Formats: sequence, structure tokens, C-alpha cells
Amino acid sequence: MNTVQHRVYREKFDVKFYEAGISGTATMRALCNYLQAAANNHSRVLGTSMSDFSDQNMTWVYSRFHVRVDRYPACYENISVETWRSQSSEAFAFREYRVYDEQDAVIVSGTARLVLIDVASRKPVPIPATITEQFIPEKGRALEYDFPSIRKPREYAQKMDFRVRMSDIDINNHANNSSYVDWITECVPPEVMTGRMLRSIELDYRAEIRYGEMITSASAHEEEGADAVFLHSLTSTGSDRPCTLARTTWALQ
Repeated sequence: MNTVQHRVYREKFDVKFYEAGISGTATMRALCNYLQAAANNHSRVLGTSMSDFSDQNMTWVYSRFHVRVDRYPACYENISVETWRSQSSEAFAFREYRVYDEQDAVIVSGTARLVLIDVASRKPVPIPATITEQFIPEKGRALEYDFPSIRKPREYAQKMDFRVRMSDIDINNHANNSSYVDWITECVPPEVMTGRMLRSIELDYRAEIRYGEMITSASAHEEEGADAVFLHSLTSTGSDRPCTLARTTWALQ
């Protein structure tokens, strides 16, 4: 089972019409869902998925997530997601992603840092050797990225409030990562959303978001060059500590 063949996983997807946005291509939320689905199915193949850990009261949660897009796949386009666990430390596991088009060109790259936690205490637990044996450091990283800190601006230019719906909640009983993407990317000026392409998104998850909470999404324009860069935070209403910090980069189309 721990051969290189099994430690690298590839799965095909086709972009459904309801996963496409106004540009006729898959949304960032859809891309993140493809990556998560492939990662979960790979973990199931390896016997180290969330369901495999349920009797041990452990589960995986994302700590950091970074996705970079070279091209969004079009509606009905066939793509494939390749994923593997690249490296680990005592507390963190790193997972890599590449999305290929039908010509086998890489169109999306991603990397994530995950934590294995105790379900009851919600605190990290050491990653057992049965998992670290599944890593394949010789394949390298999909993105050479060390997850630098994301700065929290002193002031924000845009703010929007969202109530966490039951449809936002995943199997871990907290908001799904793709919902974070929606709340974050919605809070930029409309001319940015419609006139630019979301080139990359980086997320730093600080605290879990639960059903029924009111979340304030805020953003600040950090810099303007060839690309527009925004800093973001998600904060539970009534709290000053962000649940998530993020950085988005928007390229001219």
C-alpha cells in the first residue's frame, strides 16, 4: 500500500455548469472542493481518512491553505487532480495538489498544512508513524511556499456580514474550507471581482467557525502593481480576534 504508486493519487473531475461563475469557468470555491475531495479520497485509499480515525477520536483540520491559478477550467472541461503528502513535522502534515487539463498541462497548484487533532479537546496530537510512512518527500512540493505570516491591517476598507448556514457545515461540525473562500472573496470591490481574475488565495485558519455564528468579512487593499493584493480577516461578531486571516491576489484579465 505504501508504494510510490499509492502515495501519489490522481482523480478526474468535470466542471459542472453549477460550479461555473459568470466567466463560464470553475469558481475558486469549486477548485478548492476538487482539491479537498481528491485529498479525502486519497486518504481513504491509504486508510488514514477522517472516517478511519473516528474510533480513535482524531480528525484532520486545515491550518494553512494556498492555491495559485494559472488558468481556470471552463464549464464541462475535464480535469484531473494529483495530490500527495510531501513532508511532515511533529505537529504538521503537508499536502500538495496539481490540477491538469486534458493536454496534461498544470493549470492550478496548491499546498496545504494540516493538523491532526483530538476531537474532544480540539488540540493537536502527534502524527503517528503509520501516517508519516505515507509521505513522499522526494516528489517535492507543488508550490515552494513556507506559509509566511499574513498581516492583519489596522483598518479595513470593506466589511460584510454573513450568517453561517447549515449548508456551510462539514463532517467535522465546523464551516467547510470552501465557505471561507466565498466569504473572503465576496468582500472586495465589485470592479475587482468582475474586472480581474483571482490569481491566488492564501488562508491562515486561526479558529473554527460554527453553525449560526455571525461572521464579519473585512478586506483592505494592500498594494497595486500588475496585480491587486488584498488582505482579509474573518471575525466572529463581538470578537476582536480573527478566526481566519487571508491574502488574495487579483490579476488583470
